[in-house]
Amino acid sequence: MWCSRPVPVVLALLLAPPALAQTPPAPAPPAQPTQPAGDTPAPAATPSPAQAPSQPEPATTTPPLRPVASTQPPSPMRATGKRKKTTKVIPNLLGPVATYPGFRMLSGGSSRVFLQVNRKVDVVESKAAGRITYRLKGTHTIQTNQYPLVTSFFPTPVGRVLLTPQGTDLDLVVELRVPSEAQHRVLETDQGMVLQVDFPAVDPGKLPAPPVTPAPPTLQRAGKKASKGVEDESY
Repeated sequence: MWCSRPVPVVLALLLAPPALAQTPPAPAPPAQPTQPAGDTPAPAATPSPAQAPSQPEPATTTPPLRPVASTQPPSPMRATGKRKKTTKVIPNLLGPVATYPGFRMLSGGSSRVFLQVNRKVDVVESKAAGRITYRLKGTHTIQTNQYPLVTSFFPTPVGRVLLTPQGTDLDLVVELRVPSEAQHRVLETDQGMVLQVDFPAVDPGKLPAPPVTPAPPTLQRAGKKASKGVEDESY
């Protein structure tokens, strides 16, 4: 029969091992040498397209700063945060100190000027035209005690009494309205000493008139004139 011969060929092909029917694998590429992790070369930078040259920015003018130290007063605070202490200058009152001078009328028309000092000091008398001065050595007084004491409204030859500093000393100045004799004495007390200056009585008719005290100005409303010699009583 015609098909008896090809049967073994077909059976041979069907029963052949699978390895014979597959295509042999392609050869593997050659292995590349392994490099350490730290020596891995960086990838080449990709060239960027050409850029236009940048133009320089216009320079800006900064206004000068105002000095702070010249416009602001210095702070009174120290670096530690404490307020700076100021030393107040006070007069030297450690030595003998005199009080405000006094005046009184005595019986019989005589008068007396007196001054108290907290310590005993030397007193030197000097006379000049129209005044008698008593210098107290090493004595001081405060400013308010240096205002004059006016006595011209009393029937006494004394017109005014005042204290005047003279270096380290203090002068008790008695200004006279008329020439007169005076007697002074120093009395020791528990608080120091008292200087007394006595003047004899004088005829009031021989004394000059006391100075006239100017009258205070009369108040008047703005835009309204007061009559001469008539006070404005509209208030």
